[in-house]
Amino acid sequence: MARINIIVALFFILFAALVLVLSAGIPVSESQPLTMGTPMFPRMLSYGIIVLSTILIATNFHEARTEKKEDRKKMFEPGNLKMVGIGLLILFLSVVLMVFLGFIIAMVAMNVAFLFYFKVKNKVVLIVEPIVAPLLIYFMFQNVLNIPLPSGLLFY
Repeated sequence: MARINIIVALFFILFAALVLVLSAGIPVSESQPLTMGTPMFPRMLSYGIIVLSTILIATNFHEARTEKKEDRKKMFEPGNLKMVGIGLLILFLSVVLMVFLGFIIAMVAMNVAFLFYFKVKNKVVLIVEPIVAPLLIYFMFQNVLNIPLPSGLLFY
């Protein structure tokens, strides 16, 4: 697992570097160059991804050198691949839902699906998390970052 973590971290670093290069072409507002403008957000995310990926590489470096081949084979067992496939299906369906119903409804449905899939039994978590998390994210993007998300049926 450690070797795969390092490979994934390297891909994330390459992706973040690509975003940094592409964000250099986004124009900066002359009147407000230090505000949370259009190019600032992808740059901040890219730097964050680079820092977190570097930490992931550093924490997995020793384990990657001592990892056994049998441990790597366990990741690709049918049960594990099925779990990943179902997770990707839930994500894909939530993106499709987002186009028609908007961010909030799609994310509530996605959170509920993941909570039931992972068999979460706590009723408070089952009720509060799917509602609070999408609302917080939506209003953070709308009001703090000024980035519109698909509003769908709720806010027309």
